Amino acid sequence: MRTRHQWTIDSTDDIHKTLRGWAEGGAPADRYSVRFDLRGSTGNPISVPNLLRGFYVVAHGPAPVYVGGDTTVQAVESAVVYTTEDGVVEAYDSATVYAYGRSEVTLDNEAAVFVASDDVLVTAYGSGTVHLPAGGFPGSAATVQLEGEAARIIRR
Repeated sequence: MRTRHQWTIDSTDDIHKTLRGWAEGGAPADRYSVRFDLRGSTGNPISVPNLLRGFYVVAHGPAPVYVGGDTTVQAVESAVVYTTEDGVVEAYDSATVYAYGRSEVTLDNEAAVFVASDDVLVTAYGSGTVHLPAGGFPGSAATVQLEGEAARIIRR
């Protein structure tokens, strides 16, 4: 994929400003040439709206990111992402994901996910770590596939 349009996003408002700018000046020709890099600052979360579904969205941190509604976010470096309501997260490096209600999470490298709903789907590659609650608590019956030899599940 060749990215022709790239934006650094430091707040949820930055996303809306960019999208408003497209409405006024014309959107890029296709979604595949657009990249949103979510950075921000600690303590100032960024919410990813459904309007970004289909775009290449990458969370770097330090701002926590909230995603849902069939939107996919790639979490890299030390990003922290909260996903719910059909959100999809691909986590790499030392990213951390908190997964709720109908989320789908793929882990690789040193990434970790903390599962809090039974209807979460997790696939862990490399040395990804899946944290599940003890039996009987929400998230304990989530669907987990361990694809890497070093991938593991930790029950808390």
